[in-house]
Amino acid sequence: MFKNLIICFLVLLAFGFLSPVSWATILVVDDFDSGLPGNNVGGETDVWSCNPEDSEQFCKMELIDTERVGDAGFCLKLTYDVGISPTVRNGYWSLLNGLDIADYECLSFQVKGDKNTGHTTTFWVELKDPVNTSRVQITGITDEWQKIKISQEKFTNIHDWANLTELMIIFDHTATAKEGVIYIDNIGFEQ
Repeated sequence: MFKNLIICFLVLLAFGFLSPVSWATILVVDDFDSGLPGNNVGGETDVWSCNPEDSEQFCKMELIDTERVGDAGFCLKLTYDVGISPTVRNGYWSLLNGLDIADYECLSFQVKGDKNTGHTTTFWVELKDPVNTSRVQITGITDEWQKIKISQEKFTNIHDWANLTELMIIFDHTATAKEGVIYIDNIGFEQ
């Protein structure tokens, strides 16, 4: 019986009815492994602040190879300070250049906070299409790497999944530590 199941599986695989790639396809937007700014889909990346003139609040980015996921490459290090004002926001942006993720089910990435410097346990992830913006709050961040998956349904205001324009990571007054360091790696979309 088991032998017949294996033969049936191999026949289906050989004729293209099953594809191992389709079981866990990930469109990698940025793994940061080049060590250079810019993402894997040809978009620019950088940090932003709601008030660049205010030196008391900021977000700085570095690509480092000491805290990465895996044995090689780099990860994104975000050093942030949101101060005490409830209106302060800052973070990281990545242009997606009209990325078509209509065939994907969720946004995924790996994240951890810095044990020594300290970190928030919560921040926002925002996606934009040409007309709409939608954000989801990420909670439960620790100082150990963890994979976060956010289904498309959570981004309730996005209507054009075939034309995403931007991804943002946002720190604001909801941060549990008003200053700290967060590491991000392997941003992508999964089927």
